[in-house]
Amino acid sequence: IHIMDDWPMIAYRKTVFHLIEYVYMQNFIAWFMRKAVVRMAICPEMVTAYKTRYQQNFESFQNTIDIAKWSQFRNDADVENEVTEIIYVGSIYAHAQAESLVEVCRAIGRLVDDNHKIILRIYSHGTFVSAYTEQFSAIPGVDIRSELDDNEEFFRVLANASVLLLPVNFDPVSVKNIGLSMPTKIPAMLNSGTPILAYGPVSVAQIQYAVREKWAHVVSDRDINTLAESILKISNDKVMRKELSANAIKCAKKYHDAAVVRDAFQTSLAHGSKSKSAFIQRRIK
Repeated sequence: IHIMDDWPMIAYRKTVFHLIEYVYMQNFIAWFMRKAVVRMAICPEMVTAYKTRYQQNFESFQNTIDIAKWSQFRNDADVENEVTEIIYVGSIYAHAQAESLVEVCRAIGRLVDDNHKIILRIYSHGTFVSAYTEQFSAIPGVDIRSELDDNEEFFRVLANASVLLLPVNFDPVSVKNIGLSMPTKIPAMLNSGTPILAYGPVSVAQIQYAVREKWAHVVSDRDINTLAESILKISNDKVMRKELSANAIKCAKKYHDAAVVRDAFQTSLAHGSKSKSAFIQRRIK
């Protein structure tokens, strides 16, 4: 089993009988976890939570990146740009990152009104672009575009940016929905070496990861003024930018290198297969 999102906490409808359905589903999942010979989670925070919840051991396997191939696109944190270009790439879900992304847009708007040369470019799926174009386009310094379909263009955009943005909502529903999730784009963001600004609560796994490994400048207080100040700091503080870049690249190599993680993943599956075969042989005897 490889769990990539904490869907067991939200995958049921709120009906008259939803509590009964929830208990039934959790019991079934617990039974399934006991039967599994290999249990994988998407991040260490999920491993800890699931070990407590299901009383079983889990391993952590996150998304990977071919570092040997894509390290050709790397940011030079020392380069000064006339205009600070902040990039957000990804979905815009109401109960995941939409509210925090809007707040970042408002902070950018204030900075532009104060004559700071900053632009936030948002690359997202056409559905989200259609839903948010009118709202975002009304804010100075915000540009929303269709998602990057070409891999090479995607990595080039990340590497050429001044700052990469990782927003997470603060509301309880969002925290419950994505508290143990880990965006698949994080390895690419880390490997780019572009300084990362993370805006969200520390109770969410992806923000905890950023704090623990120091690969992002984290704003964990929900405050537009603090956010605006942090945007200026990460844009102009050369020492911070170099430290964040170095930490991010180090983290990409340590935890997300496909050449390393792939072997560990296969080893885990092979071990599980052997354990299952041994169990079947004992039952036959």
